[in-house]
Amino acid sequence: MQDVGGCRSVVENVTQVRELVKAYETSRLRHRFVRDYNYIESPPPSGYRGVHLVYRYHSDKNSTYNGLRIEVQIRSQLQHLWATAVETVGTLVHQDLKASLGDEKWLRFFALASAVIAEYEDTPIVPGTPSGTALRDAIKELDMLDQLSRYNLVLYASVQDEFPKNSQYYLLRYESESRKISVMGYKKEHLDHAMQHYQEAERDSGVDAVLVSAESLDALRKAYPNYYKDTTEFITNLRWMTLIEVGKD
Repeated sequence: MQDVGGCRSVVENVTQVRELVKAYETSRLRHRFVRDYNYIESPPPSGYRGVHLVYRYHSDKNSTYNGLRIEVQIRSQLQHLWATAVETVGTLVHQDLKASLGDEKWLRFFALASAVIAEYEDTPIVPGTPSGTALRDAIKELDMLDQLSRYNLVLYASVQDEFPKNSQYYLLRYESESRKISVMGYKKEHLDHAMQHYQEAERDSGVDAVLVSAESLDALRKAYPNYYKDTTEFITNLRWMTLIEVGKD
């Protein structure tokens, strides 16, 4: 074990992120500061943004955990909505997007989305992304916001308990021609049927489908209690920010 623990603070904006970081830097913590990772001032190509402060645990009374690391993550609300959306899509498409693994279109979309937020927050833009109008055009060309909106319906279905409590799998189908969306729930013993229906949908070029397990949704809910609300807000904010000029309210 290398880390004894960690915590995350989500504040309203980047100004408050910087104020909280400063408060930690000037505090009289017993834990020993190791280093910081400022992914706001130096964002990675993935688009992840936030500040991580790493400490070595230290206690004068109980030395059991002394020397183990504690990590404090600090994000703005918009940065947190982005991270929640990455986690949500990664769960739904069964890809580790937060580790920059998976569908290149999703990875590019989230890098561009983070760049839009960076411009709005007046912080350094994500490497390898355009700026201004070109950035917004690139977001629209990928057309992933509509797909994310459709994926959000399976979250809504599970949150609203529209299916029996013993449903273990959810299949979401979107028919592009009719623009109809359907969500079906399956019991654990009906996984074969769920997989068959999913494979049939995958073979249909006019259908976009995703099959997700209730266990993965439960894990997502534990990590991000407001994941449906957060993803909805991410979509709303990104649509709004792609329509405005940089720096304008």
